[in-house]
Amino acid sequence: MFAEFSDFIGTVERFGVPVIILAAFSYFVAGSIKWLGNNVIMTLQNRHMAFLDKIEERMSSIDSFHESIKATQEEIMESQEDIIDHISDIEEFLGVVHLEQEEEIKDKPVKRRKKAD
Repeated sequence: MFAEFSDFIGTVERFGVPVIILAAFSYFVAGSIKWLGNNVIMTLQNRHMAFLDKIEERMSSIDSFHESIKATQEEIMESQEDIIDHISDIEEFLGVVHLEQEEEIKDKPVKRRKKAD
C-alpha cells in the first residue's frame, strides 16, 4: 500500500497538483455519467419503449375499429342500393299503371252536361 502512495506522490511531483485535480475530476465526472446512464437514461428509455408499445396497441385497436365501421358502412350502402332498386321497381310499376290510366281516360268519350235553359 505504501508503494501505491509513493507512486501517487511521484505522479503529483511529476505532473503537478492541477493535473492531478483534473484527473480526479474527470474520474468523478465519468463515474457520474455512467451512473446517470444506468439509472436515469435506461429508465427513461424503458418507459419510452413501454409508451410506444401502448400507442402501437391502441393504434391497432383503432384500426380494427375503423375496419368494422367500414364493413358496417358497406353493408348499409348495399341495403340502400337494394331499397333504391325496389323504389325504382315501384316507380316503374306506378308509372306503367299511371300511363295505362291516362290512356283509358283518353279513350273514354267525354260526357258533357247540357246546360239548363
